Amino acid sequence: MKLLYFFVSAPAWQIVSIMILPLILAMSTSSVIKSMFIVQVAMFVAIFTMLLWIYSVCILINKKYSSELNVPLLRLKMCITYNMIYSIFFSFGIIPIDYLTPFHLLFFICNVYALYFLSKLLVMVEKKGKVNFKDWIGTFIGTYFFIFGIWTIQPRIIRVFSSNNL
Repeated sequence: MKLLYFFVSAPAWQIVSIMILPLILAMSTSSVIKSMFIVQVAMFVAIFTMLLWIYSVCILINKKYSSELNVPLLRLKMCITYNMIYSIFFSFGIIPIDYLTPFHLLFFICNVYALYFLSKLLVMVEKKGKVNFKDWIGTFIGTYFFIFGIWTIQPRIIRVFSSNNL
């Protein structure tokens, strides 16, 4: 549970570092044979970090504001679970690349849904009520381009968790 709280309280640079440093280290290895596995692990860590960040923010916002929001989490949990399982298969090449297209398409759809859910939930908490498309689309674009958007979204998440009122 502490890991979930880390993702809603950590500065953006720490989250980005968890994603980027393994990729940089993997690319700097000299041996091609060893580095392929290291790159696969680094790719998995990057995907897993993003998914865990999305999951943490959504679950903890819902937990903190459950009486006011009343949002269903089952679909989000299913999408995150599928994406975590698929990222293992994709990162380590367990399924041949020829068969991955439909699974990758479902991964993309689940990822878009999770980012939509996170964006809308965050803006609902910030605005203290219902929101429309133009309210949450900027946050969605920021989450979609995670490496760039987290620099503006993570401070908002920290603010939501540091405030005690809705």
